[in-house]
Amino acid sequence: RDIWLKGVPEAKRDAVMPKATFTAWMNATLASDPEPAVPGTVRAPNGVVLDTMRFWASGKPRWKPERLSVPTLVIQGEWDSEAPPTMGMVVFNKVTHAPFKRYVMIGETTHAALFEANRRQLYQAVREFLETPVP
Repeated sequence: RDIWLKGVPEAKRDAVMPKATFTAWMNATLASDPEPAVPGTVRAPNGVVLDTMRFWASGKPRWKPERLSVPTLVIQGEWDSEAPPTMGMVVFNKVTHAPFKRYVMIGETTHAALFEANRRQLYQAVREFLETPVP
């Protein structure tokens, strides 16, 4: 929880990601692992982290946003310290061949917007994007 809340002002942390919500998510996530390697930890593939370190951080991305030829939605959380808004804008600006693209920044959210207080804004942005007719 503290990792995601790193960029959030201290006074707003519990409002952005209530402890009870995080605890419920963590318990459900831990319960979903039928064979936990280390009890009380979440297993996740780290290939994404490795790709970020090897490629994105060195200016050599693994994929080319300019090659996207489908409608593209980039959503960022204002307080996302893992993929900050500047990173999202770099990707968004490189999407040059999509029939349309949309950038959405959700205020007072982090990388874990799907279970934060403003998550409905995330869901609404995705729904509106999916309902937009392709030109």
